[in-house]
This record gives sequence, C-alpha cells and structure tokens, in this order.
Amino acid sequence: MTIKIYVASLEAYNSGRMVGDWLTPSDYANFESFYTAIQIATEYADEVAVHDYEGVNLNDEYPNFEKLYEFCKALLENFKPEENQSDRFHRHMENINGE
Repeated sequence: MTIKIYVASLEAYNSGRMVGDWLTPSDYANFESFYTAIQIATEYADEVAVHDYEGVNLNDEYPNFEKLYEFCKALLENFKPEENQSDRFHRHMENINGE
C-alpha cells in the first residue's frame, strides 16, 4: 500500500495560484528529507495544507507531517496484506489526524 499526498501552499492557493506537488512520504530516507521536499514543493510556504491524498483517508488538511511520515514508513515495513490489520490502521490514522 502506497500513500501519496498533494501538499499545497495556502498563501498561493488563496491568491488563485496552485503551488504544490504530489509526494510519497515513504520514498524519503528520513523525516528531514520528506519535510525538505514539502518545503520545496510549496516554495517554502509558511502554511502548508494537504489538498488531496491517495491510499489513505485524511480527515484533516493539516496533519502532523512527522507522524504521517512515520506511519507511512511503518506501513511499508510492516504491512502484511494477508493479516487483518484494519483496527491497527484506523488507530494510526486517528493518531495522525489528532483525534
């Protein structure tokens, strides 16, 4: 399972411009490189939002990006499709969404 997010600059969006890009958190070796990719994609915006996503249902435009990154890496390393991990998955998503 691969999770992708579209990160966008809110300032640009509110000005009628789309500044952002699709990122796959699990593609990055560490959180710092993922966060740098977010900054580059949004042209170092002060406010960054997730405007779209694939492979996950985010209930919040402003997730904790570090928790999201950690979740994606753990999912990539530990997900076994033959196991029923639905409850575990939903608990992680609640943690990411700050519920």
